[in-house]
Amino acid sequence: QDSVEHCIIGVTILSQLTNEINQADTTHPLTKHRKIASSFRDSSLFDIFTLSCNLLKQASGKNLNLNDESQHGLLMQLLKLSYNCLNYDFIGTSTDESSDDLCTVQIPTSWRSAFLDSSTLQLFFNLYHSIPPSLSPLVRTLRCPLLGQV
Repeated sequence: QDSVEHCIIGVTILSQLTNEINQADTTHPLTKHRKIASSFRDSSLFDIFTLSCNLLKQASGKNLNLNDESQHGLLMQLLKLSYNCLNYDFIGTSTDESSDDLCTVQIPTSWRSAFLDSSTLQLFFNLYHSIPPSLSPLVRTLRCPLLGQV
């Protein structure tokens, strides 16, 4: 039980970090933000995405008891982390909030292996079909970055 709680804390921190680095703020000039965001993208983001996928694979392979609040919370945080990684502004152009509905993801070439490996996409399809309605909206939001608008 403790390890699940610790995992939730770690995944939540990574998710928040990814989300915060992705958002420009008024305290830094835009050029500095882009430099920070691109450095994070190049040095850490793929590793974070890979970790989220690996943890999702482990969790889905263990027949989680989603009635257990901690296991439900872990799956929810892992889905949020995956979403934040895939929704990252990879090319530094989405400073305009009105562009969120375009749903075009510019995945770096270095990430190609994750998407050529069919197990990554299969993982999200399996989750979409197997998780309860309380979590399915999170998987549906992943549909857009993974598949485009379907």
